[in-house]
Amino acid sequence: MMENMMEHGYQDDGQMDDSLFTRRVKAGKRVYFIDIKRNRKGDLYMAISEKRRLKDGSVKRTRVVVFQEDLLKFEDAFNEVLMDMKKRLGEGA
Repeated sequence: MMENMMEHGYQDDGQMDDSLFTRRVKAGKRVYFIDIKRNRKGDLYMAISEKRRLKDGSVKRTRVVVFQEDLLKFEDAFNEVLMDMKKRLGEGA
């Protein structure tokens, strides 16, 4: 049910947020969110967030925003980096 909630713009605490679409990735002590949102002008943007618990118990959230006019450039660069990383992992690095 949580996965379905995340697709429809809910935060991990069940509260509604302004996301049009969300993917949540749990990875150990970290949780990543990839959201599609709309700004006040109506333009779409993608927000990539990391939420992680620190040693003192507090939570740190880091966020990168990619605006719609930059999305294709970001996608090209991301795919290039991802391919290189996969190649290096295949080499045992």
